[in-house]
Amino acid sequence: RQQREKFCSPLGMRALRLKFRNRPAALAALVRRTDNRAFSGTTTEKVQRRADFKELCAEDLSFFQEVIGQSNVITDASELEPMNKDWMHHYEGQSKIALCPETTEQLSEVMRYCNLHKIAMVPQGGNTGLVGGSTPVFDEVIVSTKKMNKIQDFDDLMGILICDAGCVLQSLDEYLRERGFLMPLDLGAKGSCHIGGNVATNAGGVRLVYDINNI
Repeated sequence: RQQREKFCSPLGMRALRLKFRNRPAALAALVRRTDNRAFSGTTTEKVQRRADFKELCAEDLSFFQEVIGQSNVITDASELEPMNKDWMHHYEGQSKIALCPETTEQLSEVMRYCNLHKIAMVPQGGNTGLVGGSTPVFDEVIVSTKKMNKIQDFDDLMGILICDAGCVLQSLDEYLRERGFLMPLDLGAKGSCHIGGNVATNAGGVRLVYDINNI
């Protein structure tokens, strides 16, 4: 509601009229779409689950357990609860399963199977995003990178680090500091955010300008 009021405020409308001054029809269409939009913390409002996506069955669960190991398949409701909510607790999904592959090969097998069987997925790293991008909307399978957290290689001559997507930013920074180097990223959520999410969202932080040539 606050977003809608801000959008429809005199100042907001003035800014839109300036932006669309040569396209009045586009402005009218945008206002109509916004007027019909639901500004709500409920992710499922006015959104329907696609019927062509499969609902999980026992056969799917068995396959996941075989590929990545039973301990890496989360079905406990208490463990899934924080994974079903975004950082700001604005959105909440209803996923019944989270997969935590440890290697690229395991992840590839999971992705191949889900694609073949039309199973919806949502990737999740540290789940520190502020826009709900890593939160399920319905019952998507959560594919977490938290166990893909190994540093593969570091070239101290070129200053190139190769690591898994699930490495925590602060851990990487500490690893490099011990070797006289510095991560070019520094975020408030560095103690829990994953480097995969940093790259995927083009995150910067307070060192962005200083280290712009390293990013």
